Amino acid sequence: MDGLNGGKPGFGVLQAAVNGLNAWKAGFGVLQAAVNGLIGGKRV
Repeated sequence: MDGLNGGKPGFGVLQAAVNGLNAWKAGFGVLQAAVNGLIGGKRV
């Protein structure tokens, strides 16, 4: 049981890291779209 309990906090950290990565990807997607829009605006 100690091994299972020891793995739970690590899993929580992993879950938080995955959530953070997904949030960062979403934010990066918005940033990428904004940059693409800016570049598109410069061309026009």
